[in-house]
Amino acid sequence: DLEVLLDLQAGGTGLTGPVSVQAEHLASPLAGSAKELILTGDLTTKGKELVPDSVAFVGAVSLAHGALEDVHKNTVTTALALPDPLDLHSKALQESLSDLLSDFSTGIQIQAAYDVKHSSYTLESSRALVMQTADKSISVHVRPEKSRNWLNLDGSSLTIAGDVEYFDENKNLTLTMQRSQIGYGLKSGDMSLRFHSLLLDEWDVDKRKVDVTLGPTNFAKTSSSGRFSTNGQVRFSGPAFGAELQNATINGAFAGLESKDGWMIRISDSECFDFGIASAELADIRIDPVSARFCAPGGRLFDREKDDKGKVVRTFGELTTQALKLPLRHPSATADMRLQSPSFRWSAGDKIQLTMLAKSMTNSILLPEQDSKKPHSARTGEVISKFTLDNDNSYVDIHLKNILADIADAPIAVSAASWDAEGEVLDTGP
Repeated sequence: DLEVLLDLQAGGTGLTGPVSVQAEHLASPLAGSAKELILTGDLTTKGKELVPDSVAFVGAVSLAHGALEDVHKNTVTTALALPDPLDLHSKALQESLSDLLSDFSTGIQIQAAYDVKHSSYTLESSRALVMQTADKSISVHVRPEKSRNWLNLDGSSLTIAGDVEYFDENKNLTLTMQRSQIGYGLKSGDMSLRFHSLLLDEWDVDKRKVDVTLGPTNFAKTSSSGRFSTNGQVRFSGPAFGAELQNATINGAFAGLESKDGWMIRISDSECFDFGIASAELADIRIDPVSARFCAPGGRLFDREKDDKGKVVRTFGELTTQALKLPLRHPSATADMRLQSPSFRWSAGDKIQLTMLAKSMTNSILLPEQDSKKPHSARTGEVISKFTLDNDNSYVDIHLKNILADIADAPIAVSAASWDAEGEVLDTGP
């Protein structure tokens, strides 16, 4: 259904006057659909022929139960895919955006122009936007910077700029971006995002919690590749890489490249970042608070390896630091481990493997009911420790060199050139 009301008067160069349009059950294979559209404002034409040279409109438009065409909606949501352990959060964000873009209502002030001769158009808006679902459970607010448009649209591209607030009540999601700009190619499907700052309040998805505070960030996505650069802090709690993490915090500058094979993530800012964690549980071992500045050789934090046929067979990464203290807790003992020049290597393919190497290690060890002021001690040279998770089965391999151990309250010292141990990690321990 369509109802159009016009009150146009002839002028020196064309027609001008108020116009009102009300339409129901709209559908476009290029843009999408809407249950109702209402447009009111002033229309101006130029040209004295029956068909004008151009048409301009200034006014307001409201849309009820709108839905973006699937090809555009899928392009937007697909660009937000992230690797494990943030894959569940990116999937939840994709679902939230899909729900919003499948049934939304909004009203905006616009300025629009159509060039009849060249079949081109522009649409702009400088008044703040509020867009939400019918039940108001999902909403997005866009506030433009002073004297600037928040919306610019033409036949080839869409640009949204300003301060953005995104809220999803059902998913407990609150996200804000300051001085942001989102670009989308209507023909190419390319997408870009940049902002001055971003804040994601703590967000729990299937027992994985994450909160994010970022500074200046750039992101771009095409049909075949993607890239990003950012800096700031990410804090995560939950299962990741075979361990249970609590308040694992990363603070630094990162960059990434994506191809059809997945993401490669690099560390910038001198190839180092700050890391801290409240605790980590791996099998029956718990690691208490740890903090250090880690570096990645060559800046490679998240990379991939291919076979001769170009198929990705594993993802991998490595981190190093000058020294590290690890407070270890196990039902049979507790220990404060100090590592000199340690490196941590991880890989994930048909199995997950975590490997730790160090030039030397010292341990202060307490057994149950032992006097905390008189711990046992142990010192070693080179250390190699490997944890493997293969089809829900866990294995550990430990190799030590140049060992010297002192037994508390006893004139006993034990030394050995090397010591090796390996075995399966059961529910009762290694």
